[in-house]
Amino acid sequence: TALSEFVRARWPCNDWTILSKRIRRLSPLTMMLVAASLALMMSLSAVWMALDQPYLDLPTGATAVSVGQITLTDTDRLSEPDVLGTYPKMTDFFARQDLIAAALAQPQVSVTFETANGAPQTQEFTPRPRAISDLPFAFWFQHGVGVLALLVAGWVMALRRDDWGARMFALTGLFVAVFAIAASVYSTRQIALPGTTFKLLSQINHFGAASFGIALVGLFL
Repeated sequence: TALSEFVRARWPCNDWTILSKRIRRLSPLTMMLVAASLALMMSLSAVWMALDQPYLDLPTGATAVSVGQITLTDTDRLSEPDVLGTYPKMTDFFARQDLIAAALAQPQVSVTFETANGAPQTQEFTPRPRAISDLPFAFWFQHGVGVLALLVAGWVMALRRDDWGARMFALTGLFVAVFAIAASVYSTRQIALPGTTFKLLSQINHFGAASFGIALVGLFL
């Protein structure tokens, strides 16, 4: 009751009624264009973040073992830090990512790597900007999942915008796009990302996944 009174005081009922009527006036095509525009904006933002990182021309199939004086561990190569389980471990993970990313940002980087046959080699690399062609299939697959989910959400919302079940379904599609597109950047990094960037993307992923769960419960209700 207190919350509803607060909302009514801050945002009068007439404002909500006007907003609801304006949304109802939108054509299905307009709703789909809004969903497509949102999907494009999210996808382009993720592509920009992925390309805004130095890239090394490692041999195909090579796995980095050390960068400069930093020896990489299995934890450093995790695609999803959530599996670490505790916040202190994740904090240490992001700190190490920051150190590795700083080493990769140098004009010349000494990297020890293992080739496909397991033979270790050490070589000096000159980092270059990452190109579109360097982004792996997993990156685009996650984008495809997110964009498709958002377009389906827009389609359902365009046809049944007054139905709360449809609204909850539309929210699940929106939040699938949020967590999938955020994860596409850090899960397909070549070696490391700056710690602040990685942490931000991980938090966006957490928000999207938790919100998806809430919306899914709302859909079943």
